[in-house]
Formats: sequence, structure tokens, C-alpha cells
Amino acid sequence: MRKLYLLLATVVISAVALGQTTAKKEKKVKTNVSIGMTAARASGDISDTHSAGFGGIGQIMFKQKNSDVSYVITTGVLTFRGKDSVADFTQMPILVGFRYHYDVCYSGLSMGTSIFDQNRGTQFTYSLLMGFNLSKAVTIDGRYLLASKEHKNIASFNITLSFCL
Repeated sequence: MRKLYLLLATVVISAVALGQTTAKKEKKVKTNVSIGMTAARASGDISDTHSAGFGGIGQIMFKQKNSDVSYVITTGVLTFRGKDSVADFTQMPILVGFRYHYDVCYSGLSMGTSIFDQNRGTQFTYSLLMGFNLSKAVTIDGRYLLASKEHKNIASFNITLSFCL
């Protein structure tokens, strides 16, 4: 639990430090909504019983004009296929985080919770990502998504192709 608090403190300090500006900037906030398709590969404890996953992701991004930092709310549905007659399961992550934008790419961190079917309940979830802007309306990103509860990890490596609406 101590590591979790340290991680949360680091994220907050990083967001505040990266959000500081030296020049007076216009306060206009740009909002983008995007939807995407996701392919996932299970890892962690769940990889013994489940393999590939697929699903959809929706994101709302808030970004100040002339800023390199944006804030993101992400949700979606991922379904993982079971191996050897094990039932499939569904994960619905609900994450809040930030991205730091470079020229044509970005990196980010999100935290929140995941809701699972099959009486798995909810689990603390975080996500690290790196993505590329293919055009103004299309992005592709790689994401490591980890849900952890009571020393059980449900993790996946995800590739998402998103379209800005």
C-alpha cells in the first residue's frame, strides 16, 4: 500500500510540474472525443487461463491551447478468450490520467478501477501508454493495463487504433 501512495504522489507532482507555464497563455481548452478498437494479449496471473482479448475504448481528452499536457478520461470493454474450455471474461476499465505530447507521439499514465464479470468485483487499475498521431484524426497506441487486487494481477498488453470524432 505504501508503494501505491508513493506512485500516486509521484503522478500528482509530475502533473503539477508539467502543467506549469512560464509565459502567459490563452486559457482556451480544447476537448476531443475518440473511439477505438483494441486488441489485447493477456499477461500476469490471468495469462495461464486466458489468451487474446478484443474490445473497444472511448476517450475524452482535455487540452489547453499551446500546452503539451492533456488530461484524459478513458473507458471501454475488453473481452478475453479462455483457454481449454475456461469461460471468457470481460473487463471494463474506468481511468483518469494525463498525457505528455511530443511532436508526433505522446506518453501517459492513467489510474482508476476495472469492473469485471464473473463475481471478480472491482480492482485498482493503472495504465502506461505510448502512442503516435497518424493524422489529426487517427492515433495508434500501445498500452500496458494492470488491474491488481490481493496479490492477483490481471494484466494485458493492448494495441488501440482510435478515431477522433
